[in-house]
Amino acid sequence: MDEFELIKKYFAPLERRDNPALVRNGDDAAVIGVPQGKNITLSVDTLVEGVHFLPNASPEMVGFRAAAINLSDIAAMGAEPCYALLSLVIPNNDEEWLQNFSSGLGECLDKYNCSLIGGDTARGPLAISLTMVGSVSGYPLTRTGAKVGDSILVSGTLGDASGALGILNKAPLDAHEKFLIKRYERPLARINLSMSLLGIANSAIDVSDGLLADAGHIAAASDVGIDLLASSIPISESLSSVYGEKKALEFALSGGDDYELIYTVPNESLAEAYSIAAKEAIKLTKIGIVTDGSRLRCFSDENQDIALKTKGYKHF
Repeated sequence: MDEFELIKKYFAPLERRDNPALVRNGDDAAVIGVPQGKNITLSVDTLVEGVHFLPNASPEMVGFRAAAINLSDIAAMGAEPCYALLSLVIPNNDEEWLQNFSSGLGECLDKYNCSLIGGDTARGPLAISLTMVGSVSGYPLTRTGAKVGDSILVSGTLGDASGALGILNKAPLDAHEKFLIKRYERPLARINLSMSLLGIANSAIDVSDGLLADAGHIAAASDVGIDLLASSIPISESLSSVYGEKKALEFALSGGDDYELIYTVPNESLAEAYSIAAKEAIKLTKIGIVTDGSRLRCFSDENQDIALKTKGYKHF
């Protein structure tokens, strides 16, 4: 099976018939239309074997996460996903692996009505790069819009995916451990929540490298300070059960891969933000405030400044 047969068999079917490009998958380049009154958002993410997933990881899981991670970036902008482009480097054309990978990728893309419209394949060490195309009405959510006095909100719970990394090869798993594994393998992109918060939230970012690191990106981009209250950070019962409260908090502060969303919201819009989240059946928790200055701090209930030993994952 050559490159063109591989694409036709496993990836061309992931182009949605209800959302095709003007020039479709299989030509030298795809051509898309720009929806009237909307702006285009572009995002790209790369997953490398041994860095972002284990060498023995399920190809279905790898495919699903590759899409979900990119979709989370689109969500952070308040945008709606439309199209995806896949660059796939594989050591061989193992058909079973390709079938399972494309199944996981397609499952996630289909969940968010996103159409795969092109890409490329090459032989080499396993690496997956996905480019996501979305559209947004008006100006998107960005990291630069946080205002002094804003409340800092976060969706879902934090630290679960990081906690899962220590038990990926454990067997058997109890119910709490299975929950953590699912949070790592099947992250949820908060697309609808962010689209609904467009024009309500002042800024947003997804939690990919850890709460401290990503909140710090908002602080730096917006030239503000951020104060977090440790006891307000949402931690799942499963994470606390498996690791204990102290370790769970460390995961929540510094662990990545949750792909939840941090928002800063003016206080007069808090009730509306909570109402929107409730309609989406998503937990939204206030964890701090935006201050003047340019530093990130985390406080205990006793108002003691917690020493921050690590601020999240960095590639270099």
